[in-house]
Amino acid sequence: NLPAVEDGAGVADLLAPFTTGTTNADATAAATAAFDVESPPAVSAAEGALHRTSELMSAIGGVTSRSEWDYNPAAYLKDVDQRIGLRNQGATCYMNSFLQQLYHVPSFSSKLLMVEAPQLLEDPLEDSVLFQLQVLFGFLRVSQKKFYETLPFCRSFKDYDGEPVSLSEQKDVYEFGTMLFEKLEHAHKDAKELVDTVFGGRLVYQIISAEPNRTGEHLSEREEAYTMLTAEVKNKSCLEDSLELYVAGESLSGDNKYSHDGKLVEAVRRCALRTLPSTLIVHLKRFDFNLETFTKCKVNDYFSFPLKLNMLPYTEEGIAAATKTAAVASAPAGAPAAALANKELEDEGDGAGDEEKSNVGANVEAAQDDKSDKAKSPLSSPPEPYTVVREPRYYEYELKGIVAHTGTADSGHYYSFIQERGTAGTKQWFEFNDKDVLPFSTDAIPKECFGGVDADTPPTANGQRRVRNSNAYLLVYDRVTAATEAGGTGRRSRDASEQRQLPPSVSDTAIEAAPLAIPRAASAASVVSTDELTALGVEEAKGGEGGEGGAGGEDS
Repeated sequence: NLPAVEDGAGVADLLAPFTTGTTNADATAAATAAFDVESPPAVSAAEGALHRTSELMSAIGGVTSRSEWDYNPAAYLKDVDQRIGLRNQGATCYMNSFLQQLYHVPSFSSKLLMVEAPQLLEDPLEDSVLFQLQVLFGFLRVSQKKFYETLPFCRSFKDYDGEPVSLSEQKDVYEFGTMLFEKLEHAHKDAKELVDTVFGGRLVYQIISAEPNRTGEHLSEREEAYTMLTAEVKNKSCLEDSLELYVAGESLSGDNKYSHDGKLVEAVRRCALRTLPSTLIVHLKRFDFNLETFTKCKVNDYFSFPLKLNMLPYTEEGIAAATKTAAVASAPAGAPAAALANKELEDEGDGAGDEEKSNVGANVEAAQDDKSDKAKSPLSSPPEPYTVVREPRYYEYELKGIVAHTGTADSGHYYSFIQERGTAGTKQWFEFNDKDVLPFSTDAIPKECFGGVDADTPPTANGQRRVRNSNAYLLVYDRVTAATEAGGTGRRSRDASEQRQLPPSVSDTAIEAAPLAIPRAASAASVVSTDELTALGVEEAKGGEGGEGGAGGEDS
């Protein structure tokens, strides 16, 4: 009646109070002997994997000295369905709240455990952020304890000067998350690929002509990767309004004209999302700098966010579709829609048809052959990059986690609200507050996370009410399909065939249909839309419907 392997690491934990003074190797050997694990064939790769597994299990179930004279092992054991917390080392709540969010993204935590941590002499495992994060994730997965001692991870996490971070100094969780992703990307190429796959997207900064005879022409663009988006909170009431500001254009006119080909021209500078990650992290800019008092301050204004979010309006294709819709709506009554869509390209159409037709996808070519009368207008100009037609579900996201902050810009506390992923279970929400893990309900999100005036407290003598200083700081959204297909992070029983292997990796790319590549048009208003594809004969051209729709954080 031996327990399952995933319970194995808990053996060293349970024996810890009775084996004081023994080494990690002794504890590991005892645990291995208890399960009678047979060694694999003498193949170098297999031996290396077994050796590394032994190191990982040793780190997870390592034995530490006990100084309490009245130490009670039962006080450290968790209940069967209890979730595991993280110990706060003084002011490391910002670490704990973000690490819990990462662990509860199955497509990230499960795959990270499969990455082989470096074992170079100049980079010992105790100084490896990647390895210590794997140990932390392994403990959260298999341990029987109520919480994990995070000191090894804290010691491995160095600042930009190579010094361990101060355990008594609180940092900005957004800055910590950015630095952690950078360290993982530099630690191993597989870790970099994993971060890019799960959290990485690409945005593009564009300069678009506003000259009367060249309106909508793309003058330049610069692409940039991101792992977190920053949303403005000040003077905004909801996330959709803030994202709309994020992609809003800035006019370059008057003395601020754009220099293009040796000439000053009127233009619009804007940012748009080119690709979206499977798990989207949004940073709410709650910390600001007061230029009047030259002090940091926290913005406690009311700011709501939805449980379900459609990101189409903030993408390149969404902005193009909205621009075209606005152009059609403002056109004279009775003007043909097709003529308006291609109005700016008529002068280029005579000599570019054959060349551009060769750049169009096979589906569009077939449609043009069948309906050549509708295919004579060019779809794009050669220098411009291409856009894609994606399934509507690509843009649909569901809220899965919140990192909240309570306090002021100079002092406070971070904690997390997380909904467990996976098809099994009830997908319950929990509050992860360092070592304490309690059930949570989404009904409490407005009160706990939106900020603003606290209507539940009585007004003061001058009629004012208290402003809530507990509010959301990071939002974690999963693409709806990815959230449905991902496996859970909770403990579960396994059969014999599963006992000695990690959970299978989760495919994040299966959720996207094969995109149909279409060159971008010279005009933002002439990007190929669903209606145009339908007119060209593409029967199943699908687009998304958008709603209404940016950008750093101060150290707290």
